[in-house]
Amino acid sequence: MQFKYSALAASLVAALTLTGCGGGDSDSGSTPGGNNGKPPITGPVVGGVVITTIDGYLKNALVCSDQNANGKCEANEVITDINGNLVLTNEKGQLDIQVEKSIEEAIKKAPIVVKVLEPFKDYSADGFTIEPGIYTVDMDQPYQAMGKNVEFRAPAGSAIATPLTDLIVAEMENGSDQATAEASVQAMLSDLKGEDTSLEIDLYADYINTKEDTGASDAEKQLATKLHKTAQILTETQHQADDSIDLDEVAEQVVTEAVTAVNDATTDELNDPDFKPVVPVDKNESGETVVEKPVVNYQASVDETILGAVSTELTNAIWLQEQILPSLVTH
Repeated sequence: MQFKYSALAASLVAALTLTGCGGGDSDSGSTPGGNNGKPPITGPVVGGVVITTIDGYLKNALVCSDQNANGKCEANEVITDINGNLVLTNEKGQLDIQVEKSIEEAIKKAPIVVKVLEPFKDYSADGFTIEPGIYTVDMDQPYQAMGKNVEFRAPAGSAIATPLTDLIVAEMENGSDQATAEASVQAMLSDLKGEDTSLEIDLYADYINTKEDTGASDAEKQLATKLHKTAQILTETQHQADDSIDLDEVAEQVVTEAVTAVNDATTDELNDPDFKPVVPVDKNESGETVVEKPVVNYQASVDETILGAVSTELTNAIWLQEQILPSLVTH
C-alpha cells in the first residue's frame, strides 16, 4: 500500500541569469580604423556555458568547476557569469550563462560538481552567498524542496551532470580511465535494457527528454524511464548514507541493487515520482561497508492543491491572530 503525507513547502523563483560583455569604443581619427594608429580597444572574447543538471531537472542548483578535482563544490570553484554574478540553474536544470572565452575553456578542462542547496541553510561558512529561502527543487516534485545534502559529479568536458555521470567519476576515482569507466557503468546498467540488447545506454543523454521524445521508440522511452528511476534511487541512497561512508568504493554493488529495484517495479511505480526506493549502505561492527537490499520508500509529496490549501489556512490563521490578539491584550 502506498502511503503519502503532506508537508508545508514553498515554491521559489529561479535565479535570474545575468549576462553581459565588456567592450569599448575607439576614438575616430585620420588613420585607417579611426584610432590614430593606436591598438584598438577591445573587450574580452565572450564564450558560453550550458550545463544541464538532472535527477529530475534541478532548479536552483549550484554548479562548480572542480579545478582541484576533489569532488567538492567549493567557493572558489563556483561558476559565475561574465559579470561575476552567481547564477543558479533554471527550471530545465540548465546553467546557461555567458563567460569569457578563456573561462569557458578552463571549465571544459575540469570536472563538474553540482550541489543541491538545502532550505534555509546558512552557507556563509562554505563561502557561498545564497539568499535566504533559496533552495534546490527537483522539477519531478516542483512544489517542495529536495532538502538533501547531495552532490553530483561529471567528467571534464561533460555538458550534463546526473547520478549516472557521478558513477563514471566514481569509477575514475577507483583507477579507471574515462573510456573504461564509461564502459563499466554501461555494463552495470545493462540489465535495464531487458530483452532488447540492441539498445544503447547513453550516460550523457537527457533521459527526461527522451521519455517525451515523439521520435523515440517505445523501447527507448522505457529504457529512459528506467534510467530516470535508477537516478532517483541513487540520489536517495546518497542522501541517506552517512557522511563517513565512501560510496565510490561500493558503487557497483549499489547500482546492482538499484537496477534490481527498478526492474521489479511496476509501470505505475516507475512513473510515480514519489516512489523512490533507497539502497541502505552502512558499516558493520568490523568497520566494513555493507550494501543491503533496497527498501521501498514513498517520499512525502506536496502538490499545487495542497500547497494552496495550506497557504490559505495560514493566511486565515494570521488574520484571526491579528483580529483577536489586540482585544485580548486590552483586556
